[in-house]
Amino acid sequence: MTDTGDQSLLPPQGELAAWLARLTLGSAAFAATSRAAIFLLALQQRSRETFYADLCDALLPPELRVSRALDIGCAAGNLSFELAGRLGEQVIGIDSDPYLVAWARRASSGEPFEFPVRLDAAHFGVAVMEPLELQVPVQFVRNDLFRPPFAPGTFELVTLVNVLDSVAEPEGALGRAAELLRPGGWLMFASPDSWTTTITPPQRWLVRPNDWDRLFASAGLETIAQLDDLEWRLKDTPRLHHIYRVHGRLLRKLED
Repeated sequence: MTDTGDQSLLPPQGELAAWLARLTLGSAAFAATSRAAIFLLALQQRSRETFYADLCDALLPPELRVSRALDIGCAAGNLSFELAGRLGEQVIGIDSDPYLVAWARRASSGEPFEFPVRLDAAHFGVAVMEPLELQVPVQFVRNDLFRPPFAPGTFELVTLVNVLDSVAEPEGALGRAAELLRPGGWLMFASPDSWTTTITPPQRWLVRPNDWDRLFASAGLETIAQLDDLEWRLKDTPRLHHIYRVHGRLLRKLED
C-alpha cells in the first residue's frame, strides 16, 4: 500500500488557497508547485490530454500482462495510473522530487482533492481533482531515480518516458534501468530529445537514431516496436503551452 510520507509538504484539504498565497515567487516551493501543477492539470484533463494513453496504445501489446511494473520519473503519477488501469497489476512510480511524489500519493488516495493551477507567471488558482478509478493500488517512492531500492531483475516492465534527456548520464541511467528488468522483460522508452546543457553535458546528448540504437544495444535491449512524432503537450499557464514531438520504443531485454 502507499505510505503517507511527505504529505507534510502539502497543505491539508481546504487550505490550499491560503497556502498558495504564501508562496514566494522565485522560491524553491514556488518552482516545485509550478512543476506539479503542470502534471496535475494533465492528469485532471487526461480525457483530452491523451499523451500517456496514446503512447501506451502505440507501444504496448494489448495482450501484455506483467505482475510488476516500475515507472521511473513518474512525476505526479500520470503514466503510473495509466499503466495500472491497463495492466491491473502492481505499479510502482519513483521520482526524486518530493513534491511530485506527495501529489502523486494524494492522487492515489481515491478521494477528491484540491490541486494548484497556474493562472499566470506569478499566481496560482485552485481546482478539484475527482477521485481516480483505480482497480489496483499504485505505490509511489521518493528516491534517486537510478539508485532505487529494488533488486536487479525485480520487474517485468520498466518505463523511461521523457526522462533520459533530463539526467546527467543517460547511458548509465539506461543501464541501471535495464538491470531492474528480468530477462525477457519489457522497457517502454520515450523522449522529446529536449536536452539542457545545465543538466546533461552536450557531449552526452543523443541526437541521432544510431545513437539510441547503440545505447539500447549496449544495455542488452532489442527494439520490438517504435513510433515517431507523438505530441506531448504541457499546459503551464492558460497562455503558455509547451508542445514537444516525442519518439518512443518498446524494447525487450535479451535472455541471458
